[in-house]
Amino acid sequence: MKKKFDGFSKALDILDKFGQKEKVKILEHLSKMDPKITEKLKDEIVTLEDLKFLNKEMLSKFLRKIELSDLGLCLRVSSSDLTDFILSHVSKSNQEEINHSFKGPLKPLNLVLESYGKVLLVFKDMLEKGEIYINKDPLV
Repeated sequence: MKKKFDGFSKALDILDKFGQKEKVKILEHLSKMDPKITEKLKDEIVTLEDLKFLNKEMLSKFLRKIELSDLGLCLRVSSSDLTDFILSHVSKSNQEEINHSFKGPLKPLNLVLESYGKVLLVFKDMLEKGEIYINKDPLV
């Protein structure tokens, strides 16, 4: 029996191979051709912004597996919402370590993006293993 080809999943896999800047460019171009599919892809792509959807316990588990200096560099290219979320959910000593990289001297973009990639890889790995999960449903 022939296996059915799932183009949507394949597109996600392909996008996953690109860096963040390239993904944005590809999705911008795709949105001009098919805005509906682009939105569906955006909804499925895991980014560090999804850290906002972890509870405190899962965030703590995640933070134990990464270098906080890498996270600090990642926050340079992330939203202020994510930065605020992270810093409000960590201890004072972890805040200081994260802020040391976040607010420290300027770094080359490729170094920041390398840190982003390392942190994102750990995040995705933990999601795939079921160690943590994203819950985008608001609590009411």
